Amino acid sequence: MKVAAHDVRTPLSSIGTWLELLRDAADAAERGRVGGIIREQLSVIDRTTHDMTVCGAIIDGRLVLDRFHVELGTVLRSAIDRMRPIAARRSLAIDYADGAPEAWVYADPERLAQALENFVSHAIRGMRSSDPWGARIEQRGAEAAVLIDWPEEHVDLVQPLAHCLQLDQNRTPLALAVAWEVIALHGGRVAVEREGRGAKVALTMPLRERS
Repeated sequence: MKVAAHDVRTPLSSIGTWLELLRDAADAAERGRVGGIIREQLSVIDRTTHDMTVCGAIIDGRLVLDRFHVELGTVLRSAIDRMRPIAARRSLAIDYADGAPEAWVYADPERLAQALENFVSHAIRGMRSSDPWGARIEQRGAEAAVLIDWPEEHVDLVQPLAHCLQLDQNRTPLALAVAWEVIALHGGRVAVEREGRGAKVALTMPLRERS
């Protein structure tokens, strides 16, 4: 609960400040810029409350996965597209390595989208504008890995990740704990990998051909 309260309190405090600036904005362009930031913070609160609901269902053993055959690249592209406005405000260049072979998994589309968006969102918010950011899908035998560029200073947040029940004893943000639990419930795993001088978070899931 302390972790969730912090995740909600931070954007709420920010919204209060930006509302003051919105009131004093001199022109339409500035009002549009400030309004976009406020909408961004409201979306953080919305995702956090959604994560709290899912975390509670996981702890109580009530989370039911409604599985279908899902193309992993499609879900990843959608998660990245939802984060593009935030990346643009941070002058962060996004590089999605498209063109990979289709990677089909047997998953709950809504829960999988939530997990990927949580990781993508955290990565983009943690990157410096001078750093290129990218994500790609790589097939590894009978598995597919989503590789997400990760801020070096945030590696300790995912190594190790905490279960929802352990959040108060660990620095793992609620969003990442929920995402990890969801990936694990799909038979997948989360790990940090090194590639050159950078860090990547690898979300690995078993492939499953469409019947």
